[in-house]
Amino acid sequence: MKVGFISLGCAKNQVNCEQMIWKTYEAGYEVALGAEDCDVAVVNTCGFLQEAREEALAEIDALAQAKAQRENRVELQKIKQGYQVTCHISGGDMDLMAVTLYVPDRAQAEMVKRSFYKDPAGVYKLVLASLTKDTSLAREYFIERQEQL
Repeated sequence: MKVGFISLGCAKNQVNCEQMIWKTYEAGYEVALGAEDCDVAVVNTCGFLQEAREEALAEIDALAQAKAQRENRVELQKIKQGYQVTCHISGGDMDLMAVTLYVPDRAQAEMVKRSFYKDPAGVYKLVLASLTKDTSLAREYFIERQEQL
């Protein structure tokens, strides 16, 4: 397993991060500075300052988005009638599903791409619910979305 470290904040945070890196290395894990292609990312910051917390949360959101884009991908292909958009939904080590849509223009293709990256698991759940006619899956998805709002 590869563990990446990101240190935000003061020199004390940097020292703490270096200590965590050394302990992780001693435990036999592969260590990286940054989170590129890591299985786990540690974001170390000060929790006392609101600004530091916000910076850490923004970093975590960016890491989650990067992971979603690594594990799930979208291909846009120009065709005669517009664009073919193929969304590949991954379960980590394997593809679970690929969905291909045809849209009339680039703007709609980009909109599908952005929406897919926001919630690939939700897309998977809704497509699966549609194909299996399991309305409880769709209901569960919409209840979860409502609770998030």
